[in-house]
Amino acid sequence: MTPELSAIVVVGPRRARGEECLRSLLDQGLGERLEIIVVDLEPAQPPMAAAAQPGVRTLQLPRDTTFAAARVAALDIARGDVVAFIEEHCLALRGWGEALLAAYAGGPWAGVGTRVENANPRQGASDITGLLAYHHFYAPLPSGEVDFLPGHNASFRREVLLAYRDRLPRLLRADILLHQRLRADGHRLFVTADAAIAHRNEVTAASRGRGFASWFRMFAHTRAEEFDWSIPRRLAYVLASPAVPAYFAWTIWNALRKRRPGYLPLLHRNAWVVAVSGFAAAGGMARGLLFGPGDAERRFSRFELEEWRGESAAAPSGRL
Repeated sequence: MTPELSAIVVVGPRRARGEECLRSLLDQGLGERLEIIVVDLEPAQPPMAAAAQPGVRTLQLPRDTTFAAARVAALDIARGDVVAFIEEHCLALRGWGEALLAAYAGGPWAGVGTRVENANPRQGASDITGLLAYHHFYAPLPSGEVDFLPGHNASFRREVLLAYRDRLPRLLRADILLHQRLRADGHRLFVTADAAIAHRNEVTAASRGRGFASWFRMFAHTRAEEFDWSIPRRLAYVLASPAVPAYFAWTIWNALRKRRPGYLPLLHRNAWVVAVSGFAAAGGMARGLLFGPGDAERRFSRFELEEWRGESAAAPSGRL
């Protein structure tokens, strides 16, 4: 039987949380309709126990493979009509797979995203870092057409992605660029509130700042490259970068005020974390536009797979 859905997980040295992610996928109850592709970037470590289960395929790649390249390699061997990327520090909650497939069956969507929950609430700064990253996809969340999807944790029609095969290593450096490109080319994106993931967030402001600095440097350079920005436009964004922290804080505050006012007290209590994130974003953006990506893609790839996210605390079960 050809699977309907291929879930792609890139794993590194944090094996315990990778095992939890795989178990949450195996617990979806889709049987042969789901294949799970594990891209293992730690070939020197013992294989993951959950990877031996039926329906799980493992692709071993060198440790220095970037996060984007690892996902492209998995896409090349996927067999499902729909491909879902999910980070190894996430859990697919009950009904995730069925709801994704139902969304594709119900509309002409090139990509479908889901609701996002916090997998490690009240651990250090996790509540505010999760809000900064995924507030657009927190409850209450109406299902409907959207301009972008949850970064690194969204699904797509495989045939749509394959049409961009030569450009995917660039577009997947920062997923929002893939979303923007799809929209620019006339494709439509959808978010379903009936599917959800739980995301394990960074637990310190310093951790969030490191991730933002690398991501924004990579994003700024790649966006200018993908959309053929002129030198004057790049310089204009560099000159505007000191305003990024204030703009970053205002846009989040305004979005929460309009749609999720219950989260405003959390934002106000953690204004300093918002400021750290904003300054890291501004610095990364300016460096990317002035000096190129440098080693930002390598640094962010290791951040994705190695950053500590409070794993020593009791972990969620995947059935929230």
